[in-house]
Amino acid sequence: MSAPRIRELENMAAKLSATARKLPPGQERQDAFREISKFRDKITALKIAERSAQEPKTQHN
Repeated sequence: MSAPRIRELENMAAKLSATARKLPPGQERQDAFREISKFRDKITALKIAERSAQEPKTQHN
């Protein structure tokens, strides 16, 4: 996944967080933040995978 696409996903997560903060306290708000956290975890995994794909491969003899 490209860096611009990952930034787009990060911006989306920020917008979701801002919207969730507007929810009244309660279960729905907690659930929203839980789902946003999972989404951010997936973004982090994509960033790690992207970095790994860009690293030069080394051979072990």
